[in-house]
Amino acid sequence: MRDRLQRLWRASASLAILVFGGATLYALSIGPATWLMDQLGPKDQRFIEFCALVYYPITWLCERSEFAKVFFTWYQGLWI
Repeated sequence: MRDRLQRLWRASASLAILVFGGATLYALSIGPATWLMDQLGPKDQRFIEFCALVYYPITWLCERSEFAKVFFTWYQGLWI
């Protein structure tokens, strides 16, 4: 029983780390995407549309949270 609980605990902890790590990497990946959009300029409309689709959850969050808006504006500014 104890061994089963330890395996369950490890699996739960691993899943939590993967979910939190994945969400963090997703949110922070907007910086390099901003840099790439800046380098490509408006000529690559397909990439801009792709980024708008991929980062729509962040856009949605920024429209509803002043803190998120300030943070992501600051963070994206570091990349340009």
